[in-house]
Amino acid sequence: MAAPTPIFGDLRGKVAVVTGGSKGIGAATARMLGENGARVAVVARGQEAIDASVAAVRDAGGEAIGSAPTARPARAWARSGSARRRSSGRSTC
Repeated sequence: MAAPTPIFGDLRGKVAVVTGGSKGIGAATARMLGENGARVAVVARGQEAIDASVAAVRDAGGEAIGSAPTARPARAWARSGSARRRSSGRSTC
């Protein structure tokens, strides 16, 4: 039996960036944030795992996007920030 998701009402409408959000604790954190109403940006290395994490957030009723950085971290971070702002707004948690 899965543990119940904690309820954090103050996350509704916030934007969260979860680095390493494609597996393990990061994926669980992304899902929990989404379940609690935060809009989630999953950033990790493997696009396939990112897509699975984003799908899990959406399946749980949350909003999510995902991005994998390229070999140029600064440019990738700027791109992921631009995509996140276009779809979700500024990070708020």
